[in-house]
Amino acid sequence: MTTARRGYHHGDLHDSVLAEALSIVRESGIDTLSIRKVTRRVGVAPNAAYRHFADRDALVAEVAREVQDVLAERMRTAIQRTQRKSPSTPRAQLVAIARIYVAFAVDEPAWFDALCRGQAHRATRSRSTGDVKPSPHELLQSVLVDVVATETISKRRARDAIWMIWAALDGTSRLASAGPLQSWPRPKLDHFVSQMITAVLDGLGSDPH
Repeated sequence: MTTARRGYHHGDLHDSVLAEALSIVRESGIDTLSIRKVTRRVGVAPNAAYRHFADRDALVAEVAREVQDVLAERMRTAIQRTQRKSPSTPRAQLVAIARIYVAFAVDEPAWFDALCRGQAHRATRSRSTGDVKPSPHELLQSVLVDVVATETISKRRARDAIWMIWAALDGTSRLASAGPLQSWPRPKLDHFVSQMITAVLDGLGSDPH
């Protein structure tokens, strides 16, 4: 068996293929990904990869889940960092993870695109430890539950709050990563995200008939 460019050793082919797939997507986008291309760079025959990934769609889905875990970990770190500050409020935590979400789209546009197109929005389980890892959507929802509990947000409108926040974040992320907000410096973008979250939450506080 050929030794892989990234140091493939017998027994860890799944991880080697996934790592190379992530690298390819990061370099040139999800549309350029194929099992043949990945295995050529890993240094094994395509048939070997099919023992771990049924087809290209399965590989794309796993890439999306891996990217999801990277983003979720950054969001968890932002929550913990905010919690160490005094005073720390659920609204401040929500603003912090919103900024991380948009920043991820700007810093990793190809990975963000893979995440959106792979529709990986559910918790995953670590292959090494078996631990359940919440998705970015679930982290966002968890913080939002705390926001609703501590602020005067209409209960009738709270059900739709997660989708309003997520839609606002997703739209801003796309505008900032591949749209007219690309030229904005990070401080300006962070400030905009903070204002956007404030506007959405304040809007949820009213209950128009």
